Amino acid sequence: MEETLVALLLNDPGVSMAADKRVHWSEREQGEGFPAVVLNRISGGRDYHMEGASGLVQSRIQADCWALTYKDALKLSRAVRGALSGYQGGQMQGAFIEAERQSVEKEADGAQRYFRVSLDFMIWHAE
Repeated sequence: MEETLVALLLNDPGVSMAADKRVHWSEREQGEGFPAVVLNRISGGRDYHMEGASGLVQSRIQADCWALTYKDALKLSRAVRGALSGYQGGQMQGAFIEAERQSVEKEADGAQRYFRVSLDFMIWHAE
């Protein structure tokens, strides 16, 4: 699912226009520019029925859309939401937006601010 999700975002025109190839799991690459998308699996679990595992997994994926301006972070988050919300195909049975948050992070010296829009998706996918 991880590779599928990155490929889906990189192949979306809106995401690739805003973030270029900057879509990663867990952290941005050092020295990489902005805007960027950082994906994290926050939680999840396997689905079961009376005969055992169904083969489906539900994963809560957080997509952090980082940028140097609020406008760029919002633009990227809208592209990510457009690419994923309601998506189904391949091993992904469905992606549904659960929550959205916004924040501003500052460097320790306060010289640089980073804007973040976080989107939480519940994604049902094959194991």
